[in-house]
Amino acid sequence: FLLHLSLLGHVMFLLRGVRRFRDERASTGAYELLWLIPVIAIAWWTAIESGRATGPSAPIALVVAAGYVTAAVSFAISSGSPAGRVLLSTSFLLWGVEEAVVGFGYLRFREPGSMPEALQYGNFAAMLLEMMIAVGIIILLFEMSQARLASEMEQLLHSDQQMKEQGVRDPLTGLYNRHHFNDVIKRELANVRRYGISLS
Repeated sequence: FLLHLSLLGHVMFLLRGVRRFRDERASTGAYELLWLIPVIAIAWWTAIESGRATGPSAPIALVVAAGYVTAAVSFAISSGSPAGRVLLSTSFLLWGVEEAVVGFGYLRFREPGSMPEALQYGNFAAMLLEMMIAVGIIILLFEMSQARLASEMEQLLHSDQQMKEQGVRDPLTGLYNRHHFNDVIKRELANVRRYGISLS
């Protein structure tokens, strides 16, 4: 039961995280905890149906596969780094296929020990795909931070320009103030001394 509960919770939080990644303004609240009720009910039902409280279950593997394929599609259509999106979409898609194959293996063979040897090594493929997903997430987060940094730098340059403009203009009349006049006079007097031209 706890294994089924944790796998279904994993899928629920994965899809919730993908939704928040795609829309940062997505609201979170206490009502989202209501999703735990069907997760607990499905975990309990699949544990009873499978006849064992622990161990693999075909329905759980198929639900997890559907969750991974949904995540793959969500990352494919989301914005962000093309390299990160392709890596995440491909990894989640392959992970979903791997879980679906293992789920159908559980349906056909009932016992993990009687499954063909290739299906028994599905967990190794899952570990490799988990690492690929981690790299894809790192790439997307890096790209997002770079874009945010560039935006903040642009805002900083704009506000710096505004501050310089406010420092030389009178806010009421919009005319240049005394500080600007002093700077212009110093510059022009330096030019007169340097080039020997008249100040007029």
